[in-house]
Amino acid sequence: MTINKSQYQTLKKLGQYLSKVVFSHGQSYVALLRITSIAGIKILIENAENIPSNYTKNII
Repeated sequence: MTINKSQYQTLKKLGQYLSKVVFSHGQSYVALLRITSIAGIKILIENAENIPSNYTKNII
């Protein structure tokens, strides 16, 4: 499901794969708000060299 399609949905589990920066803070925020429990969130962020990373840029 895309981030935009996740609006108005309630999800038990969410996985986000961020191979590049999210276009805007709002897109990631909308997806994360759909989760009923923090234990259901998994996020994989990769940098430009496809190496897992701990952070991503917040582009607004």
